[in-house]
Parts: sequence; C-alpha cells; structure tokens
Amino acid sequence: MTTLQALLGVSLPSGPKSDVYTSACSRILDVLARVPTQDHRDLGDAARTICSALTEMAFVLVASDHVCSSYVSFFCT
Repeated sequence: MTTLQALLGVSLPSGPKSDVYTSACSRILDVLARVPTQDHRDLGDAARTICSALTEMAFVLVASDHVCSSYVSFFCT
C-alpha cells in the first residue's frame, strides 16, 4: 500500500473535518489526473496544490487524533 492509498483510505466521522479532508483528497486526485496533459511550466502549481492539500490533511488527522502530534511536529519543524 502506498502512502497516498493509506491517506485516501482514512475514514473520518461526518462533519466539517471530514469535508476538508475529502476536498483535499479530491484536489490531489484532480491534479494527478491532469499531470500527463500539463505543460512542464504548470508542474509548480501542481506541486503547490498537492503540498497544500497534504498539509490540510495532516492538520485534520492530528485534530481527529488519527496521528500522534509528535510525528507532525517532527515533519513541520
């Protein structure tokens, strides 16, 4: 299982956090679907979108107690 598969497989209770997480997942999948057709100059925008979505997902997971906050602080410092 890849990291992306694991992240896409997370189950959160319905609510605002779940909506944010689902939206972030959708943005990542949309970007990945467009990569083969994008000009190489647009890849920076794609990378920014994916990084932003992953950051949102990390914050939701921490807020939902799905991830130990020490792991996130390790990666965010």
